[in-house]
Amino acid sequence: MKEKHKRTKFLIYPEIQMPLVYIGITLVLIISLIQILTLIIFIYKYRYGDAQFHWSSLQEVVFNIFYYRARLLLILVVPFLLICFFLGRYLLFISNKFAGPIYKIEKELDQINETGTFREIQIRSSDFLQKFVEKLNQSYKNIKN
Repeated sequence: MKEKHKRTKFLIYPEIQMPLVYIGITLVLIISLIQILTLIIFIYKYRYGDAQFHWSSLQEVVFNIFYYRARLLLILVVPFLLICFFLGRYLLFISNKFAGPIYKIEKELDQINETGTFREIQIRSSDFLQKFVEKLNQSYKNIKN
C-alpha cells in the first residue's frame, strides 16, 4: 500500500483505542498494588520473623512505611506514573496501526453508501490489516467488473 504521511492524531478511533489503554493502565495498577502489598509483607516478615500475625504489628509496619513515604514515593509512585505514561502512549501507537485502517474502511463504506463511488483504500505499509484491505479492494474490483 502507498504511504502518504505520518499520523498527527493519536486517537483515531476512540471506541477501540481507549479500552486498550484502560486495560493496560489497570494491569499496571494491579501489579503496583501487588508490589506494595509484597513490600508490606516483606517488611513485616523482616521485622517480626515468623512470629504470629498481630494487627498492631501490621499497623506499626504501615506507620513506618508512612514515615519513609518520601523514599517510597520515589521507589513506587514515580515509576508507576512513568510506566502508565509510556504504556499509554505505546498502546495508542500500536492501536493506531489497526484503528487507522478500520477508520478508513468505515469512511470509504460511508462514501459508497452516499455516492455509490468507490476509491481504492490506501493504508500505510506499517499498518495492520494489509491483507484485509487488499482483499476488500480486490473484491470491489471484481464486483465492478
